[in-house]
Amino acid sequence: MATLSRHPYKGRFRVRYKITYPDGRKVERSRLARSLREAKALFARAEMLEEMTRFGRYNYEDVLQWKAAGLLSGKDIAPLLSGFEHDMPVYTLREAATAYLSASKHLSEKEYKARSTRVRNILRILNPSTPLSFLKPSDAEILKNALIQKGLSVTTINKHLQDLRRLTEMAVTSGFITYNPFIHVKPLRNRNPFQPRVLSPQEVERVLSEARNSRLLYGWIYLIFLFAFGCGLRRSEILNLQWEWIDWDRKLIFVKRTKTGKPRFVGMGEKLYRELLKLRKKLEERGETPGGRIFPPFHPDSVSTAAARIFRRCGLSGVRFHDARHTYATHLQILAGASPVEAMARTGHSSVDMLLHYSHPANRTIFEDALPYMREGK
Repeated sequence: MATLSRHPYKGRFRVRYKITYPDGRKVERSRLARSLREAKALFARAEMLEEMTRFGRYNYEDVLQWKAAGLLSGKDIAPLLSGFEHDMPVYTLREAATAYLSASKHLSEKEYKARSTRVRNILRILNPSTPLSFLKPSDAEILKNALIQKGLSVTTINKHLQDLRRLTEMAVTSGFITYNPFIHVKPLRNRNPFQPRVLSPQEVERVLSEARNSRLLYGWIYLIFLFAFGCGLRRSEILNLQWEWIDWDRKLIFVKRTKTGKPRFVGMGEKLYRELLKLRKKLEERGETPGGRIFPPFHPDSVSTAAARIFRRCGLSGVRFHDARHTYATHLQILAGASPVEAMARTGHSSVDMLLHYSHPANRTIFEDALPYMREGK
């Protein structure tokens, strides 16, 4: 029989009760309450749970209510639902996680491995046999606290929460649950966010000089850096560049494939312009017509790894390849005199569609020529 007693620790009240599984096994559980009123309400529910499980007179909704009241743990749910599995199929967290990972096959090997590790952590903390419909927003807090205790960074914890929200959203789309309990869960606030590094013109010169003499990426690393520092292009945008997008007369590049899906124009500094002319001439001398992608199909991670080696050789530890983009955006305004609107139009940071008009070929100002490290002869 369920019992209600005063717990000696901090004056709380304790409710003890037994749960009878469909296979006849009995387990004892106890829950604490802060006040007598709360304890009495919990005791009444516990008596009902004890009686109904004893005679097997409960249904799916009863289990749902007991879970919400905090009377059932994750390991109690699956046994209790096994009695009427044929009436109510249960979609568990493990099944949702498996479906989520199956839909993540498009990711790179590195990204997929990282996501798989995060999903395993989620299953370990929230119990893989938990029916998805039993999850509550408070489970996200349980996940947060457990990951904080493991010493993970704020960014990593937020990626776990993002994965949890995505896999439950997939279950909603598939019709296994009607509502995503984590749709409004807020990420942790990063009080020490990563600060991008803006290199000085002298540091950029040093990097370009080192890259010019390097054989990394079969010698392509120098041209990649020219696009990064001289045009502010993202890594993926550089690797997807095509010869047909170059306007040789106006010294412009039409970047069609962008992260935001919004194409834009950027100018070519004299140094980049001359390098591309030399490359085109070499191809023509070999009897090839320049067309398709400018760069070989390098893996994006290979570019970042090669760039990191160049930075280390220049004594610039901690600098990322993406910092070249921040450097470009800053120097474009400080050294070249571009307005924020013109700079945003070239970097693709703008969220206002009309700003794209500033990167139209009619805008003949090539601010990139004003960057000291993009002038020919340097």
